[in-house]
Amino acid sequence: MMKMKKKFKLLVLPIIAIFLIAFVFLFHANAANAPSFPGLDPDVYKLASEAYHCAKAQGEVKKPILTIVDFSKPSFMKRLWVIDMQDNELLFHLHVAQGKGSGLFYATHFSNAPGSDASSLGTFLTLDAYKGKHGESLRVQGLEKGINNDALERDIVFHPAWYVTPQFIAKYGRAGRSWGCFAVNAKYSTDLIDTIKDGSVVFAYAKPEQADPNLKSCNFIFAK
Repeated sequence: MMKMKKKFKLLVLPIIAIFLIAFVFLFHANAANAPSFPGLDPDVYKLASEAYHCAKAQGEVKKPILTIVDFSKPSFMKRLWVIDMQDNELLFHLHVAQGKGSGLFYATHFSNAPGSDASSLGTFLTLDAYKGKHGESLRVQGLEKGINNDALERDIVFHPAWYVTPQFIAKYGRAGRSWGCFAVNAKYSTDLIDTIKDGSVVFAYAKPEQADPNLKSCNFIFAK
């Protein structure tokens, strides 16, 4: 009986070792092939990518462009990335403001309610650009009921702002705050808006997005 056990171990252990080596190899191969962008948390990218593919599967995405805003980072850091999903190419990496109802240095409160002046989380679809009081601006449609679907009613847009410049951030130790809009440095706003307008995906992240029921079920609402 003891000899049989020894033979079994001699046969099984090499097989287990081969499986472990193969698993490690595949893990590292996948990690090497996964896109990586400066300062972007891979877990945040994964959620954003899922949101992008959910929206794309519903036939509403016209541009293979994904904009990620990570509100878990403080406003003095660059926390907006624009990614070409076809070529895995980083197009922009910028500062972006949060709503004044969301906090000062960090965004800790989010709302879908008109008058809250807070940022909203979740998945958005970009619409048309227009000339507004801030200059060229970009409307977005919130795709998630109860989370951001009032974005149009709240006039949540991308627009240029003087309070998202390096000079302002260096002076005050943070970016200024919007009324819930994705305000960016005017130096880059026109190029940014031209790149992402008319049917690309925006994903705004903070920790509550890890349990977003709409994202888990791909339950997005598109205006017709």
